[in-house]
Amino acid sequence: MVTRHRIAFLPRSLCLLAAAVAVSAPAAAQQPSDHRLVWNEAWPRFRAWEYAATGVLVAGGLALEYLTRQPREPNWESPLPGELAVRDALAARTRSGREAAGVLSDYMWITAQWYTQVVDALVITFLVDDQNFDVAWQMSAMNAEAMALGFVLTRGAHRLVARSRPLELGCENDPAYDGLCPFSGSTAGFPSGHASMAFVGAGLTCAHHQYLPIYGDAAADLSACLGVTALAATTGVLRIVSDSHYTSDVIAASLLGFAVGYAVPVLLHYGFGEPAREYGVGQNAAALGTTRVTLVSAGF
Repeated sequence: MVTRHRIAFLPRSLCLLAAAVAVSAPAAAQQPSDHRLVWNEAWPRFRAWEYAATGVLVAGGLALEYLTRQPREPNWESPLPGELAVRDALAARTRSGREAAGVLSDYMWITAQWYTQVVDALVITFLVDDQNFDVAWQMSAMNAEAMALGFVLTRGAHRLVARSRPLELGCENDPAYDGLCPFSGSTAGFPSGHASMAFVGAGLTCAHHQYLPIYGDAAADLSACLGVTALAATTGVLRIVSDSHYTSDVIAASLLGFAVGYAVPVLLHYGFGEPAREYGVGQNAAALGTTRVTLVSAGF
């Protein structure tokens, strides 16, 4: 079961993905043939230094996660003006309510972070578009790079800022206030890790769909960006409902995560050329059209 206070499996996943990138890098240079989605040659493909940088980021994330410890004493305890009022308004009144919000935020965070990798890169681009390895690989490599950077920045901030979580206020008066009273991550309040990584996924989704006609329709591609962003925003709100973070923790995480997720692919790749408005006429158009309708119907 997904736990409420750890995202330790994330660097492990990124490490495996980065290893696959390093092993399969030569194949990424293959040119697409008769695929619906075609990589714009004005966009730089994932470069050697990016493979190396992603590996360094993954190693740094693993080091932060397993070789450093979260400070036991907070460096920042006081809420900002207005944050207690927001907490009083949004935090669930019962322990079961707070824990339910925490578990729901776990699933929503994972969905928002990995949507563009699983659905866009693996299902739509690779499987539906006749095993379009070229475009799927470039998307996957950018996803790994941005997720690794987002994790390092988020976990690094946890270690340095060491802000106490709002639920500590409840734990002081009631040891049974939450199942996490007390726990070693009580000073990992700033920024919200769930919101940060969810918004990394949202930024990646928006960047990919802005520059690649993944669903073959402008409205459907826009709906993917808006849908995942809404999912990430809901994740952030649930972190307040679960009394795990203050408002500023979530806002800072949202800005940080989206900036990383959007900037990495755009500044390093897509920004060198225009969006790919033209695409191939492979034999998978009908299959993709059916998939697109299903995704739009599901709210993405």
